[in-house]
Formats: sequence, structure tokens, C-alpha cells
Amino acid sequence: MNEKLLAKLEKKQPVNQTELIKLLRAKGGEQEKLFDLARRKTEERFGKKVFVRLCIEASNICKNTCLFCGITRTNKALPRYKLSVEQIKKIIDESYGDKTDLIQLSSGESHAYSIEEICAVIGHAKKYCNDITIGMGHRKTFEYERMLEAGATNQLLKFETSNTEQFHIIRPEATLNERLFHIHKLKKMGFRIGSGNIVGLPNQTIQDIANDLLLMKKLKLYQIESSVFCPTKGSVYENEKMGDIDLTLNCIALSRLITETPLILASSSLKDRVKEAFQAGANYISVHGAPDEVFKYYSIYGGETRKKFDDKLINDVKT
Repeated sequence: MNEKLLAKLEKKQPVNQTELIKLLRAKGGEQEKLFDLARRKTEERFGKKVFVRLCIEASNICKNTCLFCGITRTNKALPRYKLSVEQIKKIIDESYGDKTDLIQLSSGESHAYSIEEICAVIGHAKKYCNDITIGMGHRKTFEYERMLEAGATNQLLKFETSNTEQFHIIRPEATLNERLFHIHKLKKMGFRIGSGNIVGLPNQTIQDIANDLLLMKKLKLYQIESSVFCPTKGSVYENEKMGDIDLTLNCIALSRLITETPLILASSSLKDRVKEAFQAGANYISVHGAPDEVFKYYSIYGGETRKKFDDKLINDVKT
């Protein structure tokens, strides 16, 4: 990486795949300069505000067999659960407060919840929050319409990888084109979209990650989530090598610098380096609301790294 590339980023000039690859490889002093630029862009728009999302893991029932995920239906050893609508409402009542900014309802992709149940939760969450995300996978058009009418504002559909062949390997029930079709349809309907990638997937190349960034830019997202690949117990990839945290942090910084996305996640998959994501341009963190007795069973994206709400956790990333 050289000063000319940093200057292009500072001037908001477009960068191509080859240039992004050089930037993704930044280390040492070059990485520090990249982070500084991304942090300054974030603070120009949002100050030093750290947004906090309350994520409620409603169910780990899933019909899919994604290779990187611990809640794959092939994981027969995993106890399955589904929170009731009343349980979810109680979590919102007890957990949402003046230190949280967003609410997300997440589950495995399944028909565990009817659209009536989902809308009941959305309606309750709307009493507290105007920024409500649904992360429950692909649904039918009329269900998306009902969610929008009930007050949901965002849909989270991560594309995981922009490599078409790799996508179909890691998500056998879907294709990248199908994922992008749903994203574009939801945008046309009026939803804001959260999406992003996994850094460090088996057989992934740095060219793939550069292309992920270009896709993020093209999609004009509301939220970006770049996660480190974490081998998860019960998944097909449980014995694979963990992804590179520095590469993921560089990806986060570049997603800030080449897009106009408001919210960029400091993922718990970064483990004890979450704070560095805020130095690299991230500005929101996710805290998790599932009850203790089921919390450990939502084993997606290396579930053991996920954090419960904690004042110390929020204060640590703010300082």
C-alpha cells in the first residue's frame, strides 16, 4: 500500500479490486493510517457515538445445512428451542433501555414462527424503538409486506461471500443470485438492508474479499457486518482454521471508506479485539438477549464469542 491509495480514499475516489487487495494487506504503520482514516470518516458523520443493538435470538430451529453454521439441521446433538412471543416481549421490556438504540429479531431459517407471531413481536418492539431489524432468512413476499406494515424497518440478509461457486458450497439450499434477488426486492419494498461477509472461509481468496467490498458498495447498505470465520462446534467446518482478525479489521475499515453505509458492526467474532473495530471505523455493537438457559444453543458464527448486555462492555468500547 502507498500514500497515493490512502489519498484516493480520503478524496472519496473509487478504488478497484487490485487496489483493494493492496489495502486489505495493510500491516503495521500502514494499517494504523488506514484505521485512522476510517475512524475520522466515522466521527465526521456520527461523532464518537457507539450504537447498541439488542439482538434477540428467538429460535435455533433451521431447515438449512450451511457448512459454517452450528445450528445447521444436520447438527443432531444441538438442543433446539423456540421462545414464545410472550418470552420475547418480556426480554424487550427488561432489556431495552436508554443505552440501546436498535432491536433485532433473529432465528434460524424455518417456519418456526408464523407471520402473525413475528408481527406481534414487531408491534411490541415498536413501542420502544423505531429501528427494528428482522434476521430470519428468506420469507414470502406477503410476509415481508406484513412485517413492513407492522413497523419493521430493516432486514438482515448477509451474502457471506460474493463468490458464486463458494456461496453455493457453503449454503447448499440457496444461490447468491437468489440472495441478491431478495435483497433488491426488499429494498424496492422500502426496507433498509443489512448485509456483509465472512472473512476467512475455507478456500476463500483475498480477491474474493475485495469483491465482497465492491458488492457492499454496490448494494448501498444500511448496515454492514463483516465477521471473522470461527470454526463452530457441530458445523461441517468445525475443524477448519479460524479467519484472520487483522484482515477482517482491514475489511471493516475499507467498508467504511468506500461506502456511505451508516452502521458498521464491531462483530463479537473479533473476540478480544472488538475494541479495535471501533478504531477502524465501526460504530455499533450487538448485545444478545436470549435467556441464559438457551443462549449457548444459538451457535452461529462461533456463538461462544457473543456478548450479553454489560455496562462495562459498552464503556470499554467507548474509551
